[in-house]
Amino acid sequence: MTLWNAYEANEVAADEVYKNRTLLVTGAVSSIDKDFTGDIIVELTGGNMFMGLRAHLEDSEKSKAASLAKGTKVRLQCTGAGKIVGSPVLNDCTFKS
Repeated sequence: MTLWNAYEANEVAADEVYKNRTLLVTGAVSSIDKDFTGDIIVELTGGNMFMGLRAHLEDSEKSKAASLAKGTKVRLQCTGAGKIVGSPVLNDCTFKS
């Protein structure tokens, strides 16, 4: 929620703090999908019921993503990628215990 709220308040300021930096994020899974290129995306619940935080996983995390269920709490290490189409985006994500 901290990342989501920062981007909702001021995208420019949030980019200064989070974009292109390594982040450790914790949240509840709202969906597990693939994009048009086949990359795995785990969406975490955000401050808006229609849009969450989009985490693009590394290919090495496929088996872990396959075992997820909606509502599962996860901890990810990612690179901040800014805000795209209203949602904060994270790239190069891996699961952390």
